[in-house]
Amino acid sequence: MMKTSVRIGAFEIDDAELHGESPGERTLTIPCKSDPGVRTSS
Repeated sequence: MMKTSVRIGAFEIDDAELHGESPGERTLTIPCKSDPGVRTSS
């Protein structure tokens, strides 16, 4: 796991986590604590 920053549109996330070694197996995780006001929809 590696900490990284990502920009999605107008949003910038400083504590994203990049998992995986090869390009085909990489995943990006954005912790909920990044912005408590952001909610997921089901």
